[in-house]
Amino acid sequence: MNDKYVVHELLSATDTITPCEAPSADATPANTIFQQNVMHPNEVAGQNHMASSEDGLWRSISLVTLLDEPSIVVDAGPIHHRGTQ
Repeated sequence: MNDKYVVHELLSATDTITPCEAPSADATPANTIFQQNVMHPNEVAGQNHMASSEDGLWRSISLVTLLDEPSIVVDAGPIHHRGTQ
C-alpha cells in the first residue's frame, strides 16, 4: 500500500511527548508494528498540539482562509466518557 497518513497528537500539560523516529529504509508494516517510537512506513510526521493552560482546550489546531469568506478556525476539547473503572 502506498497511501500515506499523518497523526497529530492533542496533548495536555501532563502528557509526555512520545518521540517518533523514521522507519528504516527496509521497514515494512510487519517489522515495525511492535517497535516503540518508530513510525509506520506509511506514516508522515505529524504535529504535537499542546492544550491551553488557561482552559485545557486545544485552540486553532486547524485554520482555513477562504476568499471573500470568514476564516474557519478549528478548536478541540476533551471528550468525557462514562464507564466503569
